[in-house]
Amino acid sequence: MATIRQNGTAQIRTNFTEQELRSGSWNAPDEWLLSDATLDVLQYLREWSGEPITVTSTLRTPEHQALLGGASTSRHLSGNAIDFKWTDPEVHKEMVGRMRDALRCGDLEQGANPADLFLWPTIYQLMGTLEDSKGGGIGWYETFVHIDDRGQDQDNAVMWDNSNNAFDDYYMDSQFYADAYMMDLCDQLPRDGKKKPGLVRIFESIFGKFPRYAEDGALSYINRLIRWVVIALAAFVASIIYKRRK
Repeated sequence: MATIRQNGTAQIRTNFTEQELRSGSWNAPDEWLLSDATLDVLQYLREWSGEPITVTSTLRTPEHQALLGGASTSRHLSGNAIDFKWTDPEVHKEMVGRMRDALRCGDLEQGANPADLFLWPTIYQLMGTLEDSKGGGIGWYETFVHIDDRGQDQDNAVMWDNSNNAFDDYYMDSQFYADAYMMDLCDQLPRDGKKKPGLVRIFESIFGKFPRYAEDGALSYINRLIRWVVIALAAFVASIIYKRRK
């Protein structure tokens, strides 16, 4: 575990300092521990992409997590999780697309970057998943990616997909994740996609479970505001239609 001081400036990994990894909680402790496995995956993705990464969330206190409406079992509470995004939105879209494409074996034999062939085997190795009975978590979101270390408790590696098909037609959950590993990463055909209808995607973006699309809560509040504005407008329009029909 790496020691993170809230006011520290030490270099924790080649491209990440304590300042970049500090907790966003207003009542965070002065010093806390952050998982080495999670940090190693973050640093690897930075080197793999060659592009700057912004960390959006690390440790959260129970009070912070409750304010966001987040799960009481979140790995953010134990310092095992990191949410991040590539700093440039267009680069982020490209890199997440490449990560997901490599997992489903899409176009890897048709001119894709050779480094992508080793992407997931390396992530698996750094997380110690499956072979070491040490679970790791990957969460896909529309504007960020979640990675976490699930410890040496024989927990299964998990994956969840709240990206709302923002990057491709696939729904990449734990079963998808396990299938990709068991199929020896591209020895078989790509897994099936589960694209949602466009209207469903729009409604889920507005009315989905919060803080489903949040970057440490920032987008959670925006989404909630949008939701209530839409509800208020819908009620206003409905009342006008009702009065005119009377």
